[in-house]
Amino acid sequence: MCAGVVQLVNDRRELEEIVTWVDRVLEHAVELRASDIHFERSDEGFSIRLRVDGVFRSQSAPRSALAQGVLSRIKVLAHCNIAENQQPQEGVIRRECCGHSVEFRVSVLPTPFGESVVLRVLDGLHEAWELEALGMDDATREKLNHLFEARHGLFLVTGPTGSGKTTTLYSILRSMNNPSKKLITAEDPVECVLPGVTQVAVHHRLGFGFGEALRAFLRHDPDVILVGEIRDPETARVAVQASLTGHWVMSTLHTACAPSAIPRLMDLGLEPQLVAASLSGVLAQRLVRRICDACRATMVLDDAVKNTFRASGIELQAFYGKGCPICEGEGYRGRSAIFEWMPMSDELRSLTLSRVPLPTLRRCAIEEGMQELLDDGVRAVMNGVTTIDEIMLVSGRDSC
Repeated sequence: MCAGVVQLVNDRRELEEIVTWVDRVLEHAVELRASDIHFERSDEGFSIRLRVDGVFRSQSAPRSALAQGVLSRIKVLAHCNIAENQQPQEGVIRRECCGHSVEFRVSVLPTPFGESVVLRVLDGLHEAWELEALGMDDATREKLNHLFEARHGLFLVTGPTGSGKTTTLYSILRSMNNPSKKLITAEDPVECVLPGVTQVAVHHRLGFGFGEALRAFLRHDPDVILVGEIRDPETARVAVQASLTGHWVMSTLHTACAPSAIPRLMDLGLEPQLVAASLSGVLAQRLVRRICDACRATMVLDDAVKNTFRASGIELQAFYGKGCPICEGEGYRGRSAIFEWMPMSDELRSLTLSRVPLPTLRRCAIEEGMQELLDDGVRAVMNGVTTIDEIMLVSGRDSC
């Protein structure tokens, strides 16, 4: 066999190996319900990690000779320019994985050691689109349903990036969706298609941001408007104006707790009287890992932990995951949310008008019955949803 034919055969075998390997990684990520796939280049070589339930899991990488081929394969599937390696790029891969359609949002970044590629996995099959499935207790869900019986208002979901805010808003939007209402959204990007809802993707580079979308929506006769995020003064002002003129407006803010949404809106330039008049309620949330149903077991608590909770009037019972093949020994599978719900009361509106500091707002909210994140976390622990370690981790992070 001549050298040219040998090289052709070797090239074909290498290409087949690359294609097979990429397909296997995508399938495995979907099987594990990973949210992101990271292909990383460094001075130590080529590595791959999956973010599963918010935690990274290292995966075996292909031999180093295939690294560039793997990244090029992903760029081809995402319709990126494979000849460009000095500029960031974005793309989308849509394909069948595990028997259903999955979308992968691709981001490519140049680094000194080669390109780094991250795929966001958008798998609607495993998304929880009902409030009960999110982990919300019956009492909070009923209060929200009662709130949305009003014809207008501003409702905010707060929390850090990756805390499930968009999923919660989608679930609420689904619960409000019926033929008697016009629902419209402005998103960056549209993460999941919702039947019966008019969904619009904003394009900041083209000058069509959330503020521009909101102004256009007001001429589209909507009843309910969802804005992906309030991140600038213009969007905040238009959202408030829409809520005061007969529309339900829902959006997200990056704040640590529910009461801190009030000073944050004023930081964006809104007058206290506009915040007090428009804001109907704030829901803060965090995500915690769920104990694997297949290996959940009762945890034996030491006396110190028992006494700590007993002092608060709680006879704590807790659980953990022993680890099994279904959860790959992690003891966790999937995630749930814990919530802090703050409806706006007359007293909170009065304090808002007076520009009182955040600790005063928070103290008033608690006195009026606001359940804090830690309290809802204890409920989740008692119900065997998650562990004490998870609750202490998320309730102590980015706290008010």
